[in-house]
Amino acid sequence: MGPCQVVGHTYPKTQFGNQLRSFQDVWYQKFVWLEYSVAKDACFCFWCYIFKHPDKTGRYGADAFTKTGFTNWKKALIKFAEHVGDADSCHNNARIQIEAFKNQRGSVANMFRSNAIEVNIAYRARLTASLDVTRFLLKQGLAFRGHDESSSSSNRGNFLELIQWYSDHNDIVSKVLGEHAPGNNQMTCPKVQKELAHACALEVTLAIINDLGDKVFTILVDEARDISMKEQMGVVLRYVNNEGCVVERFIGIVHVADTCSHSLKHAIDDLFVKHGC
Repeated sequence: MGPCQVVGHTYPKTQFGNQLRSFQDVWYQKFVWLEYSVAKDACFCFWCYIFKHPDKTGRYGADAFTKTGFTNWKKALIKFAEHVGDADSCHNNARIQIEAFKNQRGSVANMFRSNAIEVNIAYRARLTASLDVTRFLLKQGLAFRGHDESSSSSNRGNFLELIQWYSDHNDIVSKVLGEHAPGNNQMTCPKVQKELAHACALEVTLAIINDLGDKVFTILVDEARDISMKEQMGVVLRYVNNEGCVVERFIGIVHVADTCSHSLKHAIDDLFVKHGC
């Protein structure tokens, strides 16, 4: 985090001859290694405090700036410069050590950051593969699930079989799927399949709504019971697109409590509000 550089503090004044002197904020700008202790009313060298070599001492690089604290404000600028010393001084050796410590390629923070980047890249590759398979199955109108999706099954269903084929023919995908992926981030479970299919449906619906714009349209509605005997209503929009062609676009299926006109109208209104029609 760097040196503790207190700014705006009311520094105590100390008598030096006929003058009162104190630590100054402006010294931080010239001496970036400088830090100030409010408790001790003294300054220290951050670099030497952290990385001073225990077997080396310097005339102005030792205890005053690392242990007891420097308080001679009258000669502060002179002593600061003397503390820095020549290129091979204890202070400059400490500077080299702290620069090496802060080297981003070897820092702990960078290791975590690099690992996070690798995890995100792998996650994106898994997600892209699952999304590609989802789009293919939706476009072809094929079922996703299989009767037996266990690892020993010879046919695990279209989604899992296609994911496996994708992995076998793509080295990048094969490195992030299956046994190479975390157990809780496979991106192939039934819930993920449903979420991806739902996301694709929303994008398609949005494209239809954008194509419709503020044009006049009619509604085609048909209702029937599904296999669980629940009433449902299919809604289709019919309109003339920008090319002058009459098109019919399926918007969705809505489950309704009953098929009376009031219930159907209420369901249609809710559907239009949902899509901003």
